[in-house]
Amino acid sequence: MIQRSKKIWEELRRHDVKESKKHELCTELMGFVKGTMKEFAFAHDTARVLQCLVQHGSPGQKDEVFEEVKDQICLMARSKYAKFLVKKLIVYG
Repeated sequence: MIQRSKKIWEELRRHDVKESKKHELCTELMGFVKGTMKEFAFAHDTARVLQCLVQHGSPGQKDEVFEEVKDQICLMARSKYAKFLVKKLIVYG
């Protein structure tokens, strides 16, 4: 699951990908990370996957990410990697 999420992230973060394709990738990625976002937020590589999802996802997807991690926002803000997800949620959420 992590490997597939990272593959989608690699394609999603590229600048030459059209918006329609990014929307499809975000939807697919959301299916992989749903239910595991709290754990993903604290790991180096998967935190970047969630950051990209917040940056490129639909407003509904951003809300889903926030709803799943909101209980740990304070802990995330002090974490080495999760703090960047908190920042993305503030900027893009």
